[in-house]
Amino acid sequence: MAVNLPNVLFQFDSADLTSDGRDRVNRIATTLKSHAAGRKISVEGHASRERVDQEAYNQDLSERRARAVASGLEKNGIDRNRVVARGFGTRFPVASNETDDGRRKNRRVEVVIEN
Repeated sequence: MAVNLPNVLFQFDSADLTSDGRDRVNRIATTLKSHAAGRKISVEGHASRERVDQEAYNQDLSERRARAVASGLEKNGIDRNRVVARGFGTRFPVASNETDDGRRKNRRVEVVIEN
């Protein structure tokens, strides 16, 4: 099972959670504690591709955003030994990077509950 957290968790070009982002992560942590107790959780950051020359930057940003969400889960009682944060940069788009809407969809963090 995966929960997609769109870019609204963060300000543009930032890995700091917004207040709405913190609230969403808090709610997800509550759900995970009651419905996924003991299971591994993968927090996966993704980025959009505005320009090809920004691959390294987008990789780093996706990693920092994944770590921010993982840290939020841990602060809300999820055991850090259950959580792995990974950034995938622009490698796995869910939409076209040719449009604003597509890029917006590609800027995301997914929380995946492992089996």
